[in-house]
Amino acid sequence: MTSRSLFFKMMRENTKQRLWTIAVIFLLFFFLFPIKTALSVNSWLSPEMLSMYAEAETEALSIAQAQLAEDFISFCSLKNGGMVFLMMVLSVLCALSGFSWLHSKKKVDFFHSLPLRRELLFFVMLADGFLYTAIPYLANMAAAGVLLAVKGVSVPWGTILSDYLIHMAFYFLLYMTAVAAVLMTGNIIISLLGVLVFFVWGPGMTLLCGTYFDYFFQTCYNDGETMLWWASHSSPAGWYVYASEAASEEIPAGMALWGLAAGLAILALCVFLYRKRPSEAAGRAMAFGVSRPVIKFLLVIPSSLLGYLVFISVTGRDGWGVFGLLCGLLLSNCVIEIIYEFDFKRLFAHRWQLAACGVISVAITAFFRFDLCGYDSYLPSDAKTEAAGIWCYNMETNVHESYYAQPELKGTDNMHVVWTHPDTGTIAEQMRLSDMEAIREIAVQGIQDAAQRRHSMFRGRGYRRENYGDVTDTWGYVLIAWHLKNGRTVYRDYNMNLTAAASYLDAVYDMDDYKETAYPILSWQPEEIAGVNYQENGDTSHVAFRSEETMRQLLLTYQKELAALTAQTRRAESPVGAIQFKTREMQAMIDTLRANDGNYLTFNNNLYFPVYPSFTETIALLGECGTDVGSTLTADTVEKLVLEFRGSYPEDTEQKDGQAKPETITDKARIREILESAVSRETAIEDSMNALYGDLIIRAFVRIPEGNDTDEDTDRMKEDDAFAEPVNETEQYGDGSEEYEVYDMFFDLDRIPDSVVKRFRLTGEMLEQGTRKAY
Repeated sequence: MTSRSLFFKMMRENTKQRLWTIAVIFLLFFFLFPIKTALSVNSWLSPEMLSMYAEAETEALSIAQAQLAEDFISFCSLKNGGMVFLMMVLSVLCALSGFSWLHSKKKVDFFHSLPLRRELLFFVMLADGFLYTAIPYLANMAAAGVLLAVKGVSVPWGTILSDYLIHMAFYFLLYMTAVAAVLMTGNIIISLLGVLVFFVWGPGMTLLCGTYFDYFFQTCYNDGETMLWWASHSSPAGWYVYASEAASEEIPAGMALWGLAAGLAILALCVFLYRKRPSEAAGRAMAFGVSRPVIKFLLVIPSSLLGYLVFISVTGRDGWGVFGLLCGLLLSNCVIEIIYEFDFKRLFAHRWQLAACGVISVAITAFFRFDLCGYDSYLPSDAKTEAAGIWCYNMETNVHESYYAQPELKGTDNMHVVWTHPDTGTIAEQMRLSDMEAIREIAVQGIQDAAQRRHSMFRGRGYRRENYGDVTDTWGYVLIAWHLKNGRTVYRDYNMNLTAAASYLDAVYDMDDYKETAYPILSWQPEEIAGVNYQENGDTSHVAFRSEETMRQLLLTYQKELAALTAQTRRAESPVGAIQFKTREMQAMIDTLRANDGNYLTFNNNLYFPVYPSFTETIALLGECGTDVGSTLTADTVEKLVLEFRGSYPEDTEQKDGQAKPETITDKARIREILESAVSRETAIEDSMNALYGDLIIRAFVRIPEGNDTDEDTDRMKEDDAFAEPVNETEQYGDGSEEYEVYDMFFDLDRIPDSVVKRFRLTGEMLEQGTRKAY
């Protein structure tokens, strides 16, 4: 009982010495909670604001109260970045105000002369520092909640208190880290620097290592997840920030418990440090001599590596890189020695430590600079490899952004849709190609290109494609995931000459295993489908089925023809349109959005799959349902074409400084000829396997029928089909009293009419430079 009363008596006495800390913290929370809440109430419940929401006063009041409750919950939650930053600052403030006496020899002698156990004194200071934040925070938050409740706002006290406990768990972790920094140092400036090191060293090293991998290893694949994991797990501040950013996806309570456990572990370390801390450490830079070389190594080596990276990335020269390494090594060593010794004469007092830091820094830079581990030349043997996966944007441009798009309802009352996309590594990881011969040949080409790039980069010449092949070759990224038999998946991301590996890329595309992953629709079942949309030249229409069996047959037919599609076919033709099979889950989201006046038209930008001219059975089934593929732009519907050249002429031609004048075509025979060689630009998907000439734009003008009301069409489309956009979504042109819908198209490179080539004086060089192709 005596010990307990003494503990609380000491807490009261300590509080008298630290009233300024309590006052600062209380005022901060007072303005953040009660005052801010009062201002919000005054704003939201003002007559002017209420009149903006609804005519009925009771309805407007309910809306305002709901918004006040939502704002209060959001402010108290872990997702409030401002609160996260404030807790970091307060943890440092309380740690310094509570244990700064350790930096004064007189105060140390005084406190240690008291007839008290040192541990009791330590825990008194520690408990006060924690409570100085916990109590004002809770009191002011509760006062704000009561103020809202008085105004009729429903306050979820359970959620608010839960968020409070989560914040305080992370505060405890930060507070204990700051206390450890104070115990390990001898003056307040060095303590602040120590806190900064503990908070940012881990994320900083993670960033430095990640940059080294990205810069020196040409085939490194960085999805960000690994760096994020290390950055968040190597720093208490990083863990807190990560929990705040991931609060909507992760369970913050679990992360807070891990933070609390880590804080308790640091508490045990602090008790140990306090017991071992010598009284004469006050005034020194570091309280423990054994920690000095450790801290020095942890700071000097990264500084050296940073200096090397900065100079070699700017110049591409090894000599300048070594100069940067020496600058970082010597400058950081001198600064740290000055902090340690407070004496300029002892800048190089510990030469062996400096030499060791230099040797380690040189070894690390050599490891990356010369790829001593063979990272870029990695190619697993057949005996170690079970399967492989591949992702290449140029092979199928729609996989990542469209085919794998996932809709998710967000916002109050599910008012909008957020589209998420898996990273490319996830797609490659899901793919299992058992026939890896073509994959290996692609990797070999990627390894060769990476070696040539490395050879050029570090000799100050930079990267020039003409050094590695024909200037007309197409370059792009290929991500390969090697699935090893030991369960590991190894990634390599090659920036390579795709043209040189074209035959192997085609072979991979023709594999059934590739298509099963690239086209997720191949695994969809007929019973999952709720409806179908068809899009051509930017116009979307709903496919009307006579029966469920017809819709089922369409899906199975489309799957069969898509699975049989080859790279050679894609090189010869471009999609004539795009088809979307609506799942029942998608339709349910649409129904929810429509019920809440949400925007459901974003579904027209995703989950469409290509329809090629060779898909004859699919096109026939669509025709039976009243959807005539290829009927939007014909010689009968197009009144005129305008050809606009947007490229540039070679310098040795007469028109080198300008562009050819647009040509208007009204002759039906020529319109028909050009449309047969044209490819639409206005579809929900892209396909560059069939080479297109992009410097010459075709603009097709279709007359809008008299009396056509686009607003009525839009309303009709919304009722008939939850996904369809307005019928006439293309640009409208006025030409006197006539109005047109205008459709933009490109020329198929291999089918440009001779008359067009002669009219615009297109040379082989111009055609090559203006061509868009996959590889």
